[in-house]
Amino acid sequence: MNNKIVDLFYEKVEKSYKRMNSLPYRIQNVFQKTNYSWPGDWEGRALLSFMCLYEINGKKISCADEIVKQLNKHINSESYFGKEFDGEILDEQQIAGNSWLLRGLLLYYKNFPQENVKIILDNIVENLYLKGLKHFNRYPIQREKSSIGEVSGNEYLNLEGWKLSTDIGCAFIALDGISEYYKMSKKSSVKYLFEIMAEKFVKIDFLKINMQTHATLSGIRGLLTFYEATGEKKYLIYSRKIFQLYIEHGMTLTYENFNWFNRKDTWTEPCAVVDSLIIALKLYKYFKEDEYLKLARRIYFNGFSFCQRFNGGAGTDTCVTNNHPFLKIASIYEAVFCCSMRYTEGLLYIKNNIDLFDWEPQKVVKDNYGRYFSGDMLLGEIDDVGERITILASPIALFDVDGYHLIPILQINKIPKKLAVKIKQRIIF
Repeated sequence: MNNKIVDLFYEKVEKSYKRMNSLPYRIQNVFQKTNYSWPGDWEGRALLSFMCLYEINGKKISCADEIVKQLNKHINSESYFGKEFDGEILDEQQIAGNSWLLRGLLLYYKNFPQENVKIILDNIVENLYLKGLKHFNRYPIQREKSSIGEVSGNEYLNLEGWKLSTDIGCAFIALDGISEYYKMSKKSSVKYLFEIMAEKFVKIDFLKINMQTHATLSGIRGLLTFYEATGEKKYLIYSRKIFQLYIEHGMTLTYENFNWFNRKDTWTEPCAVVDSLIIALKLYKYFKEDEYLKLARRIYFNGFSFCQRFNGGAGTDTCVTNNHPFLKIASIYEAVFCCSMRYTEGLLYIKNNIDLFDWEPQKVVKDNYGRYFSGDMLLGEIDDVGERITILASPIALFDVDGYHLIPILQINKIPKKLAVKIKQRIIF
């Protein structure tokens, strides 16, 4: 195994660990105000992140225990975040946010089993998701496409008993949490719930409604987890089919994502990049096709690695296409409220598959797009290749080819913010 690759990976882990130990994720800040528009999202992602790091390095961030101890002070009378569901209007941002709470609590319970945690898990599913079962049957997948939305989604439409988000389709992020809960509980009622949700999900015309890619990919991960729990092969086939749609229509030419399908002029989202990495690794495990391994490696070396910032957090980047060849930091240097936390789950999957990510300098090749690669590392030009940038980014190798001076996609986590936001790396087409 290339020691440089291992060292770079553990640098990412250490930076992420320090970020998750910092002020935004301390107990006095991690619980959001009751009117936060994504109930349970911040708290759940934080706990999930803490536990992913624990599984990577065996070091527990103290806030994990503090969240669990104080949870009952912040959740509602039915054990989840946000207003109690009235049986009439279901908020998809609440459905998505509390799914992250499920994920965080499930990973905590796996490592530190406590009956009070199990009770909260059961109550969340019973009182929110199962209670909202009939609403999933009528989730409005036939609707006008939307071209609105910011980095953080917000409510924009009430339709057919749903309060819908500009993060189009984010209700199906809950396929992730529900499948993990079913894997643990094996409750028949939860199996039925998942089947209803999945049946609706796979019928979505993702391109037609401009579905959010992160919601799509989290849904795929839910299908794969359910396949692992049940062995029902149709969920594996669904996963493969929808992921292929993402590869063809939702992935940038630097292996990040368009935030929504059919909206190439927006920005990337590290949460989705993490999801795509996990899916590629899982599909490689099940199908043993080299294309999935190549994709996982390219997502890691290029998209995933560029997402992490100097402070250990993660943020949005430009969507690189044939018409827009420059990779640079986009509208948000760091998405403190989501992507910095999710980044650690990607790190956990890399750690558990580290042998698949070995690399040595290889002959430069050119693909059908005109991109240059050394192995699975995408190469590009810096608009101002000064020694300062080159040294800070610590590229593994430099390549002079076809009149270009090329280096692998920069490790932005090595470059202080003031300099990083000015850097543009041009991908050759």
